Amino acid sequence: MSSRVDLLRVSPKAVEELISFREFMGMSGLSERLVALVKTYVSEVNNHAQVGVLRREAHDAGESEQRLASLSRWRQLNIFTQRERAALAWSDCVTATPVRVSDADYCAAREWFTEQELVDLTVVIVATGAYNQVVLSFSNQHADSALPLAVPKCSP
Repeated sequence: MSSRVDLLRVSPKAVEELISFREFMGMSGLSERLVALVKTYVSEVNNHAQVGVLRREAHDAGESEQRLASLSRWRQLNIFTQRERAALAWSDCVTATPVRVSDADYCAAREWFTEQELVDLTVVIVATGAYNQVVLSFSNQHADSALPLAVPKCSP
C-alpha cells in the first residue's frame, strides 16, 4: 500500500499511541472473539481496506465464515447472541455521525455489559474507527496491510 505521508517519520508518537490503542484491545477484558467481531464490523461500516485482515483475525478467534459474511445484516439474522447484538448496536451508536446514544441505547447496552466492559467496548470501537480513519486518510490505495509507511512523490 502506498501512502501520502510517512506517518512513522512525521509523527512517531502519534503512531505509537495508535498502536497502544490496538494493544489495549487485546487486554480489554472482553473476549477476543467479541473484540474481533466488533473490530471487523466497525471496519466494514467505515469501508476500511483491512476488513480482510480483520476477518482472518476474527476467524482465528473462533468466528465462523457465515457470521462474518453476515455482519452487515446482523439486525435481520438470529445468528448472533444477545450480547453480540448489544455490542453491534452499541457500535452503531458510537460510530454514528454525530454520535447518537439515547438513554434507551445506553440501558440496552448496560443490560449485557458491566460499566467496565462498556467503557472497554467503547474504547475498542473508537480505537478501531480512529485507526481506520488514519489509514484511509493517508492511503491512496485500498489493500490489506498495516499502517502505510511508504512515501509517494507529490508534485509541488
